[in-house]
Amino acid sequence: MPLLSKICPVCGYTSGGDDANLSAEDFVNILEGALFDLKQIPEPTFMQSIMQLTFIVFPLLSVYLLLVAIISEAGLFWILFLIMAILSILAIRKKMKGELGNDKFNSAFKSIKNDFEYKERLAKRSYGKNREVSALINDISSQISEMEARRKAASSRNLIIWIVVIILFFTLASGGVFSLNKTLNEAPPQTELELE
Repeated sequence: MPLLSKICPVCGYTSGGDDANLSAEDFVNILEGALFDLKQIPEPTFMQSIMQLTFIVFPLLSVYLLLVAIISEAGLFWILFLIMAILSILAIRKKMKGELGNDKFNSAFKSIKNDFEYKERLAKRSYGKNREVSALINDISSQISEMEARRKAASSRNLIIWIVVIILFFTLASGGVFSLNKTLNEAPPQTELELE
């Protein structure tokens, strides 16, 4: 018998233990089941990435609204600042719990992948010399690697799009506030008689 194996690769005799009682077919079914479960997890989407970044965006918007409220002294901006501050706290709490945007899907993917890698090592140790099992393990591993690469690429693409949107929003909003403030400051002062 192989040194680390509890199953004879020739006759299939098992020397004991829970994992040793699994046949090659059992291991194959477990690994294919893990592949099926991983395929069911949705890839990161732009909308989910928006939700995932709210723990950064909401605090930034809160600071921005605070500055606008201080500059303009308008009550509406103070109300918007308070609402955004509350949303910021909620978003940060969700992020810390791992419930924000793609976090749930990413953690599920990692969990299934870790379980797959554990079972893969057991299958290789027990049936690694079997060509069919080795070929199937390698095929499933390559499919999982491709899925992981697609997930990372989708996350990166969504993050870049989101950052560009944020930069454009803040640029346009800042330009509008400062041009309005400049226009108000350059307007000729009106006397009380002119206002009546």
